[in-house]
Amino acid sequence: KAEDAKGLDVEAERVDRIVCRKCGRHLDVSVLQPFTTVKCPECGTENYVPMKLGNFILLQILGRGGMGTVYRALDQSLGRYVAIKVMRRALGDDRQFVENFMREARAAAALNHPNVVQIYSCDEEHGQPYIVMELVDGGRLDAMIADGNPMDEVRALEIGIDVAEGLKAANEIGLIHGDIKPANILFDAHGTAKVVDFGLARFVNWEQDVHEIWGTPYYIAPEKARGQRVDHRSDIYSLGATLYHALGAKPPFDGKTATDVVLARLKNPAIGLRVIRPTLQPETADVIGRMLEADPFMRYPTYASLLADLREALRIAKQEKRSTHRKTRKSHTGPILATVAAFVVALGLLGAGLWMLRQGGHRPVHRPAAGTVPPPAAAERAEAGGRETRPAGGGEAVARARPHRTSAVLDPFTAPAAVRLVAAASELASGKALAAEEKFQSLYDRLPAGGMGRYWIRLFQATACWYDGRDDAAGLYTAEILKGDFPAAGERMHPGRLLQDFVHFMSGSLPEGRLRIDADAWPGWLGHLVDFYTGLRAVREGDLEYARETLSRYESCEKGKPEWVYMFQPLAAHLDEQSGRVLETERALRRWIKDGHVKRARDGLEQLQNAAPRIFADKLKALNTLVVAAEKVEEERRRIAARRKHEETVQGDLDLLDNVIAGNLALIARWDFMRASAQLTAVMPRLKTPEGREMFRVLRDSYDRMERLKKFLIASIRARPYTAATRELGGNVVGATLSELSIALGGHGMLRKQWGQVSLALLVRMAESYIKISGDADKQADEYLSLAVLCYYGGGYKVAARYAARAVKLNRRLEREARRLMPGLLEG
Repeated sequence: KAEDAKGLDVEAERVDRIVCRKCGRHLDVSVLQPFTTVKCPECGTENYVPMKLGNFILLQILGRGGMGTVYRALDQSLGRYVAIKVMRRALGDDRQFVENFMREARAAAALNHPNVVQIYSCDEEHGQPYIVMELVDGGRLDAMIADGNPMDEVRALEIGIDVAEGLKAANEIGLIHGDIKPANILFDAHGTAKVVDFGLARFVNWEQDVHEIWGTPYYIAPEKARGQRVDHRSDIYSLGATLYHALGAKPPFDGKTATDVVLARLKNPAIGLRVIRPTLQPETADVIGRMLEADPFMRYPTYASLLADLREALRIAKQEKRSTHRKTRKSHTGPILATVAAFVVALGLLGAGLWMLRQGGHRPVHRPAAGTVPPPAAAERAEAGGRETRPAGGGEAVARARPHRTSAVLDPFTAPAAVRLVAAASELASGKALAAEEKFQSLYDRLPAGGMGRYWIRLFQATACWYDGRDDAAGLYTAEILKGDFPAAGERMHPGRLLQDFVHFMSGSLPEGRLRIDADAWPGWLGHLVDFYTGLRAVREGDLEYARETLSRYESCEKGKPEWVYMFQPLAAHLDEQSGRVLETERALRRWIKDGHVKRARDGLEQLQNAAPRIFADKLKALNTLVVAAEKVEEERRRIAARRKHEETVQGDLDLLDNVIAGNLALIARWDFMRASAQLTAVMPRLKTPEGREMFRVLRDSYDRMERLKKFLIASIRARPYTAATRELGGNVVGATLSELSIALGGHGMLRKQWGQVSLALLVRMAESYIKISGDADKQADEYLSLAVLCYYGGGYKVAARYAARAVKLNRRLEREARRLMPGLLEG
C-alpha cells in the first residue's frame, strides 16, 4: 500500500516490475518507493516507479494541493493517458463530503469545451474519491510567470480570451468556478489555455470552519472575502487579478499573510497597470481595471461584453506590435529593400512579357469564383504533399466538390512524411510498440483533417497495438477507419474501403481471398501490404507456418514506390524469426513432454514467454495449455507414486505398533499398564507418518485411562472394602496396591493376589459397583469410558460398547473421545 511510502497519501497497489519506456527492458522495482525514478541499466533512461489504482496505472505525480494529489496515469481500459486527482484519504471518511464532491464532479463533467479541462469520470477506490480528467501537459500559467518577468501583452490577452470563453460556457449551464488563479490555468500542446478544477473550489477547505475566508487571497473577489453571495462576476474579478499578475509581474494586492492581502483589497483599489507598466496599451489596462472593480455591478455584466473588449484590446495590441516591428525593420533595411524590390519588379515584368510572346494564342487562365473551396484531394495535396490527378473542369469542377468527403487518394504521403513513417516502423521492429505509436501520432497531427493520410496512420497505429497485444487500444484506432465517409470513386472502389477491408480482415470477419480480390483492382504494391497483414493475422491466430510463408514473401519483395509500403519489412523479418523460434520451441516442448521432462518443458516455455512479443499471446496460450495438461498428468503420476510410498510408510508404522501391542498383551493381562505405556513410548521416535503418530497417541491415551481406572479401584477399596466377591475369592477385598489385592479370609488370615490372578469379569464388576456410588455424573462418565477401554483391550467388545454408551449418555462431550480410542465401537 502507498501509505508505506514516505509522503504519499493514497491507497493503491504496488507494482513490482516495469518496462523501460525507451528500450523495453524489464526492471524490478519491488524494493523502490512509488514515483521515485529508476535508471535503466540498459539505456540509462530514467523511469518512474508507478502504482495501480483500480483500472489506472499512476505514472507520475503532477502536483499536490489541499485536497489531494494529481497524477499522470494510463487508463488501461481505453489505452489513453489521463490526469487523476485523488482526494486525501481523510476526506473519504466524511460521507457528506464524498456525496457533495461526487455531485459537483458529475455536474462539471457535463461541461465540454475546448477551453475547459474535460472531466471524464469520477469514482471511489479504497474509500478515496477521485476524478479522471483530460491530460493537459503544456504547462501552467503560474509556472510561466514564476520568473518575475511580465508577460507579453498579446499572449496575456490571448490567454484571457481563452479562459473567458471557458467561463462563459460554464456559466451557460449554471456553473461558476470559484477559484480562478494562475495555477488553475493549463495549456495544451498548441498553447491553448484551459481552465481546470471546475466546481471543486468549494471543497478545498472542507475541513475549515464555514465562516472562514477561503480561496486564493491574491485573486479573491471582495464580495467573497466578505462572505457575501458570489456569481459569475466573482470569476471575472479573479480572471482580472490573474491577468494583472501576468502583465504586471505581481498580483494586484500583496501582504505578509493571507489576511493582509484580503484587507488590502477591501480598503484600497489596485494600482493602475499602466503605472507599473507604461508600455501597455490603454485599452488593455482599461479592460483589466473594469474587471477588478470592487463593486460587482461596476464590472462586466456578461462574458459576451468582456470578450468583446478583450478582443478589441488584443486587436489593438497586435496592431501596435506589428507597427513597432515594421518601424524597427524599416529603420535598418528600408533603403536596401526598396532597391531590391524595384529590381525584382522590373525582372518580373520582363519575364511576363517574354512568356506572353511565346504563348501566342494561349487560353485565358480560369480562376475559381469567390467563396469556392478547392476539392479535398487538392487541399490534401497542398497541405500533405499527396499525389493525385486534379479533376478536370477548372473552377466549375472545384465548385461542385464535396469538401466534407475524404478524397480518393491512394498514396497520401510526401517524401518527408514517408521518412517519418519508416522511422516510426523501425521502433516497432525493435519491439518498442508505444514509441512507434507515439511517432505515428506525431505524423497524424501534422496531416490535414479528413485526409486519407490520417486513416492510413490509424491502421499503422492499430498495427502497433496488435503487435503489442493491446487489441482494445487497436479498436480505438480502427473504429475511426470504420466510421470514415468514403464515397465511390467512379468505377473503382474508394481506397478508404480498402482500408476498411484491412480492418475487417484483421478482425477475422473478412476472408483472405476477398481481401486479395479487392486489392487486385489497385496497384501491385497493395498486394505486398496484403502479404504483410496476412502474415500478421496468421501470427495472431497461431498459424505460424503460414505466417512465415507470407511474411517471407513480403520481406523479400523488391522495394518499389511508394517507399512507405515496405517500412514493415524489418518487422516482418523479426516476426518471421520469432515465429521460427516459437515453432522450434513447440517441437522441443512436445519432445520433452513425451520423454517425461515436463519441468524442462515448463522452463523452455517460460523463456519463450519472456522473449516473444505479445502478438504471439494466443500461440503461447495454446502452448501453455499443452504444458499445463502435461503437468497435470505428471502431478497425478507423482501423487499416485507419493500416495503409494506414503501408504507403505504408514503400514510400516502400523506394523511397528502392532508388534508393541502384541508384546504388551501379557502386561495388560497383569494390569501392568505403566510398563505397557513405557514399551510404547520407546518406539515413538521410529514413527515416520502422521497416521503412525496418531495411532501412538490413541494407544498411549488408552493405557493412561486403564492406569487411572486401576488407581480409582485401589482408592475405592481402601476407602470401602469390596464384600460382594466373598465366594469367588474366599473373603472380602480389604486392601490394594499397584501390584496386588489383599483378601481377608476371616479366621484363616489374609490372602494376597496379583492383579492378573483375579478374573477380568470380577474386576469389571468391582469397578462398576464403585463407579455407581461415586456420585458426580461427569466423574462417573469418565470412569465408565475408562472401563470401556479396559473391556475393549480385554476382548469384551459388547461389554465395552455398553459402558461407552453409558459414558456418552452421561456426558455427550465424551463421544468424540470414545470414537477416537475405540474406532467403530459405538456404531457396532
